[in-house]
Amino acid sequence: MSSNPSPAAERLSNAVPSSPPRTDVLVVGAGPAGLMCAREAAGRGLRVLVLEQSDRPGRKLLVSGGGKANFTNRRVLPLHYRCGDPAFCGPALKAFSPAVMERLVAAWGLPVEERGHGQLFLTVPARNLLHCLMEDVRTR
Repeated sequence: MSSNPSPAAERLSNAVPSSPPRTDVLVVGAGPAGLMCAREAAGRGLRVLVLEQSDRPGRKLLVSGGGKANFTNRRVLPLHYRCGDPAFCGPALKAFSPAVMERLVAAWGLPVEERGHGQLFLTVPARNLLHCLMEDVRTR
């Protein structure tokens, strides 16, 4: 990471910086959801700080799908989710559909296979997806 980060740069750290940079968005947790949030915020020109308790980001992503990252499901519907507000899931899934995630993974050039019930997995190790996601967060 450069010593002079751009406005959209982030820091992935498990330590609290002694003098944190100006931050527009603080993301707690460098799992898949946290990294996607950081990616989206950085892509909007916001300064993002990602804090992670673990010594490495994306630990659960690395083991998902038997190490091949079950990253989305083409057949997911709002009724598959439990939520305090049933009206929440529909718009959320419409805003970030499985097709959006598929296009992102395709743009990173990662090979994919569909398994039962519309589940999409990589055909390469999940660390490739984590690397692409983290690099995207850093460079947006």
